[in-house]
Amino acid sequence: MQGVLTGVQQEILETCTKFSASEGWLERFNSRTNLKSVRMFGEAGEANVAALEHALEQLKTRIMEYPMEDVYNCDETGLFFNETSGRTFAISAANISGLKKDKSRVSILLCVNMTGTRKEPPLVIGKYLKPRCFRNVNIAALGIHYTANKNAWMTRELFQNWIVNFDSRLTRPSLLLLDNASVHLIDAARLKHVKLLFLPPN
Repeated sequence: MQGVLTGVQQEILETCTKFSASEGWLERFNSRTNLKSVRMFGEAGEANVAALEHALEQLKTRIMEYPMEDVYNCDETGLFFNETSGRTFAISAANISGLKKDKSRVSILLCVNMTGTRKEPPLVIGKYLKPRCFRNVNIAALGIHYTANKNAWMTRELFQNWIVNFDSRLTRPSLLLLDNASVHLIDAARLKHVKLLFLPPN
């Protein structure tokens, strides 16, 4: 009958309940089984693996229509430049108090072609148009494009301006791979050389 334990099951349950593992036991168990602490990413959990194989074939077909040096990929990443490590060395942890993490950031758009022979200057998006750290600094000499908005995030307007500028420097038909972030959904009619190819969701 469901819900009633047999004698053997009851004995196993009592044994497991009494079990107490030391730190040494856990360390050796992890070593034997090759268990590691890993970071889990939310987007991977949402990926449609079944649809991925079909999408990859379509991507390969489109990419093969262009020379490798004319296939580009771009994406944004966040740099939390004031964030400190969550770990430290101490004789006693009793006197160590946690600190709230500093979320100050800049966003950086990176773009490179498939062969790595052409790397676009990074587009850096800060919170302030004229930050104090750039005082008496020639930003043009840094090899980046710098702009700003109140959140230091990529916006559709900023991406439109970047891609029009990128397109104007190209001389041949080119393919640009993008993820399907909403800020990438821009007016492609203004582009003369670049064709956009969006990756599948997640």
